[in-house]
Amino acid sequence: MIDPLDWDARLRSHREWLDSVGAAGQRLELLDADLAGIDLSCQNLCEVHLGGACLRGAKLAGAQLYGAVLSGADLSGADLSGADLTKCELDYVSAVQADFARCRAFRASFVEANLSGARLSEANLFKASLHEANLEGADLSLANLSSATLTGARLLGARLSGAQGIESVLADWLDIGGADGPLRAEAVQHWLQQATSR
Repeated sequence: MIDPLDWDARLRSHREWLDSVGAAGQRLELLDADLAGIDLSCQNLCEVHLGGACLRGAKLAGAQLYGAVLSGADLSGADLSGADLTKCELDYVSAVQADFARCRAFRASFVEANLSGARLSEANLFKASLHEANLEGADLSLANLSSATLTGARLLGARLSGAQGIESVLADWLDIGGADGPLRAEAVQHWLQQATSR
């Protein structure tokens, strides 16, 4: 675990790097770091690189993570409610039971992410990529899924009641755990429309 004083210094240097557009300070890069349980609520973490980091149970509510790289990170049980995840790279993350409620994830990438049991209610996922993401048991109620990519996503037991933008979702096929295999073509849109009206 990183020493709190060293962490504060790194955050200050990162803010200086952001404010100077890279002319001063240093970008925060902590690949594979152990940051389990850390409290970074409402912090400016735009463009940080925390790929592969352990962020289990971390508090990131309201954090600014625009353009951040979190690919492969462990976000299980983390609180990212209300966070700005615009253009954030979250490919291959493990975010089981994580809280993404009301987050802004425009164009964020969750390719092959494990979001089983995650809370994504009222999340703005406009043009987000959830290609082959595991959303089993996830709560997507009232989420904005306009132009989001869901091809290959696993949606067994997911809640989508009141989700918006379903008609523009991009999905060649979906895995809903049925005995007949994945849904394809028109069956995809039919299932999504039914799921949002439940």
